[in-house]
Amino acid sequence: MIFEKLCTVKYLQTGRDFLCSVEKQFEAQNVSYHGLNLPRPTHGDYYFLHTYSPDWELFYIENNHFNDDPILKQGLSSVTPLDWSRLQDLSQKEKDFLAKQQDYGIGKNGLTFTVRGPFGDTGVFSINTNHSKNEWAAYKSAHMSELHLIATYFHESILQSQEKFRQDSADILTDRELECLKWCTAGKSYWETSVILGISERTVNFHMTTVREKLNAMSNAQAVAKAVVQGIVSLS
Repeated sequence: MIFEKLCTVKYLQTGRDFLCSVEKQFEAQNVSYHGLNLPRPTHGDYYFLHTYSPDWELFYIENNHFNDDPILKQGLSSVTPLDWSRLQDLSQKEKDFLAKQQDYGIGKNGLTFTVRGPFGDTGVFSINTNHSKNEWAAYKSAHMSELHLIATYFHESILQSQEKFRQDSADILTDRELECLKWCTAGKSYWETSVILGISERTVNFHMTTVREKLNAMSNAQAVAKAVVQGIVSLS
């Protein structure tokens, strides 16, 4: 299972290996991750991991495209997953950049997911393919939700590899909070969890609010990602 491999993302090479696994499983051309506001960036202000060709990496870094990559710029300003076909208000330079990508084997279709953390940290996770228009629509429908989860979990794994963000939260959750978190991880709603645990839905909501606060998470999805990466709960 792809999520099980997230626990191995401790160093640059294991992070790259994980992205290669995602590329293979989802039959993609490339997968990339840009992290901002992390203690140990790899390139200027960015923590940059990818499965691009060495030639594209050299071209991208030498020309400092961190500053003018339209996918990165619009991904950082988007609150929802960004379909590359919906990139807006592109300058001629940006259009030329996107055309140049394809010369280096980067897919014409792509999705970018932006994950924002509570400490100003941000992760931008992108995947691209060369599917036809109809194939691309089916691909998004089939994989959008799972890829969004992977983006969230991968960003959390990168954070946990950084000294400033590393934490062990297992011992700060009460038994009841842990129970609510486990059922949330299993995809249960607050109402379903309340029935399972024999408590009110309002109480479940209260416990999950506390869980998010203790884990420094901005959403339940981020709380689950943190808990899974830290080994507090399991997806199985």
